[in-house]
Amino acid sequence: HEIVAVGTKIGVPYEYVCACYYPKLQHGKIIHCLKCGCCQYRIYSFKMLGIIDKLIEQQKLKKEINIDINKVLCIIKQYL
Repeated sequence: HEIVAVGTKIGVPYEYVCACYYPKLQHGKIIHCLKCGCCQYRIYSFKMLGIIDKLIEQQKLKKEINIDINKVLCIIKQYL
C-alpha cells in the first residue's frame, strides 16, 4: 500500500498501470484478470488507503476496461 500512497502523491496515472500476472490482450487492449496476486494486492492497497481505483472498480462491475498499450508505453517512456 505504501507504493500506491506515494504514487498517488506524485501523480502516477494508475489507470494505465498493469502489473497483472495473467492479463488478456483483446484488440490491443489489456484486461486485468482480477484474480492473481498482483491484482488482489492492488485491490487491497487502494481499499486500505480509501482511494477508489476506477480501473478495477469498473472492471469488477463487469464493464470491460481497456488500457491502450500505446498510452502505457508513452507513460513508461516518460519515467525512463
